[in-house]
Amino acid sequence: MYAQLVKVGHTVVITNEENLKYGKVDVFIVSSSHGLSLRSSCIEIVVEVKTGFSLSVPQLLRYLIDNDHRSLIIWRIRNQQMLVLDAKENEELLTQFVKMIIARGERLLETIEPYCNHSTDAKSWSPNSKQLQETFSDFSNGIIKTLPSVVEAVVTKFEQEMN
Repeated sequence: MYAQLVKVGHTVVITNEENLKYGKVDVFIVSSSHGLSLRSSCIEIVVEVKTGFSLSVPQLLRYLIDNDHRSLIIWRIRNQQMLVLDAKENEELLTQFVKMIIARGERLLETIEPYCNHSTDAKSWSPNSKQLQETFSDFSNGIIKTLPSVVEAVVTKFEQEMN
């Protein structure tokens, strides 16, 4: 991504496992006039890399609620899918999401003895050799087939936002 963005004339900073206000993202890309700033009032692009088949919509929306200049690219490697969400284009959805979060918090504060059904048990998956090989093959094929599209989406998003 970095090489492609620089090739078309953008100065960017790319970090991995970046802490945002409401979560830790996999890849964080910002435009930078100095090559040092990790926070910008300009473009911010988050690439959330999903290696399995699950998808948490609340997790994804959290990445968009604190900056209306942020775009989120969801890259589902094994599914060979990519989705681009923009905070500006999803303002009403994000507003309703924040209202839901506030309502949940209020209900929790009003409850005398909150009940939590989350499991703290460690989840383990012990694949046999064939399953491990299939998983690795799915993952490798997914990266090879979709990485160019993800890079193109990041570059295109930068081009749109800069113009």
